[in-house]
Amino acid sequence: MSAVKRTAIYGPEPWRTDRRLVWSHWDLWLCLVAALDHESDLAALADAIAAREPLYAGSAGEAKLSHLDELAARLRDAGLTAAALMAGVDASPALRSKARTKVLRQGLYPRDMTAAMRVTPRERLRERALRGRWDRFPSSPRPWYEALVGGLGERWLHEKATFRLERRIEAARERNERSTARDPAGRLAARRALVTYTFETMERCDDSYGVLSPLARDVLLSYARAPVDAAGVAIEDWSEDLCELLAWERYGVLLDHETEVFANVHGAAADHAERFLLALAGELRAHRLRYEADEALQNVAHLHVAHGRLTRFAPAAAALGSEHWRPIVAMAEAALARGRTDIARKTFAAADQPGKQREYLRQRCIALTGLPPAQST
Repeated sequence: MSAVKRTAIYGPEPWRTDRRLVWSHWDLWLCLVAALDHESDLAALADAIAAREPLYAGSAGEAKLSHLDELAARLRDAGLTAAALMAGVDASPALRSKARTKVLRQGLYPRDMTAAMRVTPRERLRERALRGRWDRFPSSPRPWYEALVGGLGERWLHEKATFRLERRIEAARERNERSTARDPAGRLAARRALVTYTFETMERCDDSYGVLSPLARDVLLSYARAPVDAAGVAIEDWSEDLCELLAWERYGVLLDHETEVFANVHGAAADHAERFLLALAGELRAHRLRYEADEALQNVAHLHVAHGRLTRFAPAAAALGSEHWRPIVAMAEAALARGRTDIARKTFAAADQPGKQREYLRQRCIALTGLPPAQST
């Protein structure tokens, strides 16, 4: 008598269908572990996964959390809870062990992954930053981007090859500038396309010689300084596009040039940019994208310094806390340069929160204002 071969279960396969709603084995395993260890609280399970596994692009932990977030949304839409979905499930010891292993200990192969695991919030929001607002431009950056890819390629290059690539990008940039000399909308589109191309180039090339970083800075500043009004794009759309790009800039290309990127973002546009950056930081943090959320908050500070928005320094510092010293010191120094020692002290006081740079900021406060943050209020 031959043994019956059991079909392997990797996770994406349907577990049950109820009222036309299909639930996968990943849904089963996640809800089961939540029920066993966290009183069916999916948020608590998310915290447990985040504590056990590193979260970075392509990591198993980030992929599992992406599916967990999507599962929570589907449950809400269906009017269900994790406990309700598990009602009547016979959780045998073998199933419990498998669920905990899959959720908390085991990595992922491509065959294990659901659609939500393949397209994580990191990938979705990064793509939105790179291309998400192109349809709002009077002249789309897409044809310019496709021309750059067709002419320059998108291969990985080692460090020595970046010298030639940098020259080729500069040549393409000069050609685009000449061809759009009488077309402000086309010039803005060409510059915007080049920003995305250089961002992606830095991610796939070895820039050990530091050839691409100065180029990326010049390209980004060139886009930020473009005559937006003449191009016919809504200032709100353009400022949102710029601000979201800045949150995803990972290589510090604007180091010591952080305020220059906001030269065209002033007045009502600056108010709009501040609101957008704060909302963006909240959205990114909700998806556990802490680095990008912190970048958004730091750019709020750089925006205020760029235009001397002194009354906004302390609130920006309070949002930042003491995790990042550079924007706090930049705001304090900008206030002192205008003779406003009181605002500098308030800025340091607002940032005086638990964090890795707290002691350093206290010392900088004393050095610059003569008082520690505790006395600056």
